Amino acid sequence: MMKPSDKLTFLRGIQLTGPDGAVAFQTIFPGFYQGRVNHIHFKVRIGGHPDQKTYDAGHTSHVGQIFFPEDLTVKLMATEPYASHHIHRTTQAEDGIFTDQHGDRTISHISHLQPKDLSAGLHAEVTVAVDPTATPASVAAGPPNRID
Repeated sequence: MMKPSDKLTFLRGIQLTGPDGAVAFQTIFPGFYQGRVNHIHFKVRIGGHPDQKTYDAGHTSHVGQIFFPEDLTVKLMATEPYASHHIHRTTQAEDGIFTDQHGDRTISHISHLQPKDLSAGLHAEVTVAVDPTATPASVAAGPPNRID
């Protein structure tokens, strides 16, 4: 299991795309918190440059979220450590951000690394087209419209 470097960077990272604009990363299946369905946040920044462990300057042209098929999520949330999380898990249908911001467009396509063995891992893929000149609209902070 990976250990967090500190409380501010746990499960956060920077990935530079290849010439084709594709990026890949390895992570765990995300848990959930009150009012939100399981998801992963991402930002697309353009025109900056890597600076040691950060990405400096540039323009944020997209802020988005990656979601997962609901039937798979329900199955995974019945396993540990997720099953010990004793708050109501918000479904896609109950999550206003998912429904209002077209979350159905960024539900990842999932394949099993080993059929019938969830513990072997999953491969998730999502394709997102981004307008590099766009500037995302501001979103109010705090529940239920929390953006991490």
